[in-house]
This record gives sequence, C-alpha cells and structure tokens, in this order.
Amino acid sequence: MPRTALTLGLIASAVAAQQTTQPPPPQRGFDWRANYTFGYRFLDVDGSKNRFDTDYNLHEGFRLSELRFDGTIHTDNPVLDRISIEGHDVADPYERARATFAKDGLYEARFDYQRTRNKYRASGDFNRVDRKEWITGYGLEIPLGDDVELTAGFSRADRTGYWLVNRIGNRNLTPLVRVPGVDSPRHVREDEAQLGLRFHHGSTSWSVGGDYLNQRENARWSYSRAATANPAFTESEDTVSDSTLEGPGGNISIRHTAGPLDISLRGRGFERQRRIVGRGSGTGFDTAQFNSTLQSFSEGAARTYLVDGTIDYELQPTLTLHSDLRYLDHTEHLVIDQTDTTVYPTVPTTATVYTLRTQRTTSRRREASLELEWQAHPALWVSGGWGWSQEKLRVPDLESGDSDFLRGTIVEEGWLGGFLWKPTAAWSLRGRYREFGQGGVQLHDIVDHHTRLVSVKLRHQQDHGYAELAAEHRRSQNPIADSRTANTTWSASAGYNPSEKLSLTGSYALAQIDSRTRTTFYFDPTPTPVSTLVGFHGDTHNWFGSVDWQITERLKCSAQGTYTTVSGDFEVDMLRVAVDASLQLNRAGRIGLRVEQVDYDEHRNPDDYDAWIFFVYFSAELNAGQFNRR
Repeated sequence: MPRTALTLGLIASAVAAQQTTQPPPPQRGFDWRANYTFGYRFLDVDGSKNRFDTDYNLHEGFRLSELRFDGTIHTDNPVLDRISIEGHDVADPYERARATFAKDGLYEARFDYQRTRNKYRASGDFNRVDRKEWITGYGLEIPLGDDVELTAGFSRADRTGYWLVNRIGNRNLTPLVRVPGVDSPRHVREDEAQLGLRFHHGSTSWSVGGDYLNQRENARWSYSRAATANPAFTESEDTVSDSTLEGPGGNISIRHTAGPLDISLRGRGFERQRRIVGRGSGTGFDTAQFNSTLQSFSEGAARTYLVDGTIDYELQPTLTLHSDLRYLDHTEHLVIDQTDTTVYPTVPTTATVYTLRTQRTTSRRREASLELEWQAHPALWVSGGWGWSQEKLRVPDLESGDSDFLRGTIVEEGWLGGFLWKPTAAWSLRGRYREFGQGGVQLHDIVDHHTRLVSVKLRHQQDHGYAELAAEHRRSQNPIADSRTANTTWSASAGYNPSEKLSLTGSYALAQIDSRTRTTFYFDPTPTPVSTLVGFHGDTHNWFGSVDWQITERLKCSAQGTYTTVSGDFEVDMLRVAVDASLQLNRAGRIGLRVEQVDYDEHRNPDDYDAWIFFVYFSAELNAGQFNRR
C-alpha cells in the first residue's frame, strides 16, 4: 500500500510538472478599460471681461475634460487587435482628440483632431481679433520587414479669423490720415501630404521622406466713411487678396555608430511657388471726387535647403571630440505687376500708375563648431572649443534712396566651453560659456550680431527631494542697426517628497531685461518717418509653489500658486491660485471641485480683472474585463 501511494504520488507530480511547463491557453475575447472626467464650470469675472477672454477665453457650461478608451482584441481578428481613443478639453477653446487602430505586424493607423479658438480684446487701435483653427491629421505606419517601415500622412488646417486693423486713407492728402477699425476677415486652408521610409539595422538608422504643401488664403479689407477733405463725399475701400503657396519638399536623416564614432546627419529641402492676386476699388475726395481701381498680380518662387550634422569621436576613454555643422541656402524672387487707375468724373481726368518690380532675397549661412571634452577627474568634466559662422545676405530694395541694409556678409566667431563637477552622487555644479552665435534668422535682423551666453547651475539631489540654483546671462548687440539686448536670469527651485502621499515644490525667478532697437514710425499728423528707439527695460519676478497631498485613502488635494510682477517701462501684477480636491466615492468613481482665482492688474490700463473659476466634476475608471467568445 505505501508503494502504491508513492507510485500514484510520483505520477501526479509528473503530470503537474508537465502542466506547469505547458504554455497557457491563448486569451480570447475583448479587454477594455476607460476613464473619463466631466463636469460643469462656473465663472465669476469682475472687471474687464474682454481682457479675461484674451487670456483664457473660457465660458460656463458642461465640459468633458478628459476621455480615454483602450481596447485589446484577443481573438484571431485578421485586421485589428488594438484600439485607443482619447479626448481632452472637449467644448473648450483648445480641444484635442486622437484615435489609434493597429494590428501588430501589419499596420498602425492614427487620426488626430485639434480645434483652437483665440480672441484678442483690449483697449487701443487693434482692439479685436477672433481666430479659429481646425487641424485634422491622418497617419499610417506599415512594417515592410524586420528593419523597414513605411510611413504616410495627411493633414488639413483651416484657419478663419476676423481682424479690426488700421489702414491709410486717401494717400493724396497731406498729412496722411489712418482709418482705424477696418474690417478684415481672413481664411486659410492648408493641406500637406507626407510619405516616407524608416530603416534600422544594427548600428545604422536612416529615414527618407517627401511631402507636398498646398495652401490657399483669402483676405479682405473694407470700410466706408465721410471723406476727410469734404465730408459731403464718401471715402471707401474694398480690397480682396487671394494667394496660393504650394510645392514639394523632402527630408533625409542618417545616424551611424561604430565603436568610438557617432555620426548624425539631417537634411531638409523644399520648393514653393507663390501667387498673389489682388483687386480692389475705392472712392474719395481730395481736390475733386474720384473713383479708384486696383489690379495686382504677383508670382514668385522660393527654394530652401538646410543641412546639419553632429560628430562625436572618442579619442580616449576620457577624451571626446564633438563637432556641429550647419548649412542654410535660401533664395526667393517675386515679380509684382500692379495697375492703379484713378478716375475724376467731374474734371474729367484719368490717372494710371503702372508698377513692375522684381524682388529678390538670398541668404546663405554656414556654421561650424569644434569642442573637446575631457574627463579630468572621475568627478570633473571640462570642455572647450571654437565656433564660426558666415552669412551672406541680399534683400529687396523696397524704397530707393533710403539707408536700409541691402546686401552684405556677416562673420561671427568666438570661444565656447563648459564644465560639470559631481563631487558626490547628490551634488552637481555645471557651467556654460558661449561667445559665438548669430542673430539674424529673420530678415529684420540681418546685420552683424555679436552674442554672448554665460550660464551656471548648482544642484543637490536626494531620494526625497532636490534643490537647485541657476543663473544665466545673454547679451547681443548690433552697432549698425543700433540694437542691443541683455537678459539676466536668476532662479532657485526645490522639491521635497517626505512620503509617497505628500509632494512639495517651490521656485523663484528674477529676469532682468534691457532691450532696445532703433526703427522708424509714422506719427500723426506728419507723413515723415521718425527714427525711434523701442524696447523694454525692467524686471520680472515670478514665485511659484505647489503641494500634492493624499490625505486619506479616499481624499486627496492639490494646490498651486503663481505670483508674477513686472516693473519697468510697463507694470503688471498677476496672481493665480488653483486648488483641486477630490473624494473617492467607490471603486470606480471620484467627485471633485477645482477652484481657480486669477487677479490681473496692469498699471495705467483699464483692462484689469479678478476672476473666479469653479469646476465641479466627476471622474471614473471602468474596466469591463474580458468577454470570452462562446
């Protein structure tokens, strides 16, 4: 009997061992999980509602602030095994949504949607802007093998807006008189398609792609009022501009790592064709009543190539050579063919002005830097090097006889370096110096620019917190255009997590800014431009603090506050405090209240406000588990 029991026990053990080594049966069915947050927002705004709409553009009502659904199919579905849908800030000015469908090893398809609504409401001449933007995107990724992937995409952006702008009235009068509050509706539709390949094998990866852009824009300006010279007649304008911008583009990137060598190269190029058709009519009175018409056709092209690369080479275990290379080649031309016709019916006289002008812009820029990094000590790294850049520029002569910059060559060079010291795992001190850099990316900053950058940062890191001190100074000057900018920033920040249930952070930053640029302005009533120095000189202080506290297993609270004050050429004080408290009702649901208070005060300006924002919400997490196919 004992032998029989032993034999049965050995057989049972063998069967159990065999069962444990067998793979589990395949899962079948559909798993899904979801979470959402929705609620109702209350607003109480005291002061300038227009300024509040400019900053926040929030309104009362029900809102779906977050929604996410993830599903996994465990059946032998030939086309789909993963689904993901998410949405954020639905019914608010900044809506976002995304849906993803995928089959492992076959494809991944993505749909994106974004809607943005912006307003500008303030005192002054430019006192109203309404702008809406819708962006939809489609993406597809298809594996062609273990190392190659095909990517494709299409996006459409629709931007529509309404502006109130200033226009110049009758140009035959002296002085020129501006017309404020001119209606200017605008609409832009932009379509872009992309197609590319991605490859990765061993230590080499590359990608290549092409795209095509098609943009259509329509803008209009119209007004009607009593003529300045004789109010018995009407002064009016109705001008329409239709433009197109389209053309192909391409990009390529390569990265290769082989032993001590790491090379990365990226290239981008595109060609664009531009057409602008303008037409308009107007009426007015100077020495007599007149009617005017405008016919304009402009056509041109632009070509841009950009190449940049980085090379890292480890000369020794403690010595690394780093190099950056950049190249830009941009050329464009635009031919303007315009006819202005003015008819004086009471004289009678007809005056025609014909304009044919070709504008050309050329920019070629080369930039290179070489830096050597040395680990002088297990806790100390130092680096030093040299940088050089050259830019050749040619811009259109918009007004003959003036002193504006037309063409030239910019050369900038200087030293760069840095250090990192880590005496312990908790402490680190780093610094950076750069006396090399080129302003002048935009065409209004196209002359010699000297840039200097100095930064230093001290950080202490522990398991339960950190503390950091930082300082940075940037300075650029342009003696030809009489422009200079100096920006010095001092900051301190800290974070402390005494437990998993409590987290504290705080920071302070001081930015000292001195920016001056000489330009020309037209001041009423004289038509003569006046050389004017514009910019900002002042200090900005910013305090920030936050706390996250899991009070009990069911109750949690978070709060944050920011106070910003600006003093100098203009003065602004802004306080923002937000508190969010929520209570777990059951395993899936949570109810909460989010309160935000914003106090905005701009000195010598009526656009101040004090706003309270309340959001009562309910959030839940759902998990239906698995439904087995029967």
